[in-house]
Amino acid sequence: MQLWFVYAIISAVTGGLLIFAGKIAAERDYDGVVLNVYNYALSASILLVLAGLFTDYQGLTWLLILIAGINAVTYMFTSVLRHAAMQCIDTAIFFPLYKTLSPVLVILGGVLLYSEKFTHIE
Repeated sequence: MQLWFVYAIISAVTGGLLIFAGKIAAERDYDGVVLNVYNYALSASILLVLAGLFTDYQGLTWLLILIAGINAVTYMFTSVLRHAAMQCIDTAIFFPLYKTLSPVLVILGGVLLYSEKFTHIE
């Protein structure tokens, strides 16, 4: 089994656990913004400690910080909207839309912007 496939499976499982925890929070009517602030603060704290232990920050550039900032804002916005949507509709409606449209946009972006091509195995 190729390593990329293992990473993809682990990512899918952990992503599913993350979103399931979000559904639990939505069903319990927790504030989505507060929940996400806690998630991001805790994640950033853990990541900064681990990065300090295992790297020397040499790869840190302003472009990387800009991309990370854009990614953080986009992810936070997406998480808040996902939480709000799950408070209003069933997961049986939301997730087929979410899990279909998101990958299609990423695949189109990869093909159009980076000329990615797929092998028969992929």
